[in-house]
Amino acid sequence: ASDVYKRQVPPGFETLPPKNGTEVVGTWIDPISQSVITLAIYPQAATGKEYRRLTLNSMQRELKPRIFRDQPVWDKNDKQKTQGWILDAEQTIAGNTMRQLHLFTNRNGHTYILRCSSPAKSFRNHSKEFDQCLRSLEIQDVSFETTRTTDNE
Repeated sequence: ASDVYKRQVPPGFETLPPKNGTEVVGTWIDPISQSVITLAIYPQAATGKEYRRLTLNSMQRELKPRIFRDQPVWDKNDKQKTQGWILDAEQTIAGNTMRQLHLFTNRNGHTYILRCSSPAKSFRNHSKEFDQCLRSLEIQDVSFETTRTTDNE
């Protein structure tokens, strides 16, 4: 599946070896901030909105997340065509507050989830890079148009 997608990872992020037996095909980590980017490909074809709902339900079972952005994502070349869903949320588990930016989309029977996560206190340091990473994702010649996270979040 790696020939099907392209993505840009921020400078300074190190590539971790793939995890066998999981849907995660790529993991990149910033060793300083411990911010992580993962790309997972699931064999079932759920819509981006369905995966967003499942993720949000999972988060809400743990603790009530703070939602910053929850909206559809459009094709860069066709602004009328919805290509997925974006969810930007923060939650505290075991005393650690994490912020996660998710892009959910599906193509040809597979669901792609690109997740950028960071400790909440250092998220602003990577927010522009995370947004660029999301915008750089191309799956089978489809690019995504997202609105940038504002700095006051």
